[in-house]
Amino acid sequence: MQIMNWLLAAADDTSSQIQEIHQRLQEVPLWAFRFWLLPFLIAVVMILIWQRQKKIAENQVKLARLLDDLIEKTERK
Repeated sequence: MQIMNWLLAAADDTSSQIQEIHQRLQEVPLWAFRFWLLPFLIAVVMILIWQRQKKIAENQVKLARLLDDLIEKTERK
């Protein structure tokens, strides 16, 4: 019997917490639910920029190697 009373008391407490959460969610403006999109878009843009910068750096390294090869060829002549 004590266990049943304890479970009912815990259920009442839980249901009041659920109702409180539900009430707070009702008070939140709609734009707040769309706010998660902004961090996602920022992350995607940052990844794209990082990939672009990486490609630029790789191209610069290739260009430097090409210039070194050209310098070596002209010095040989």
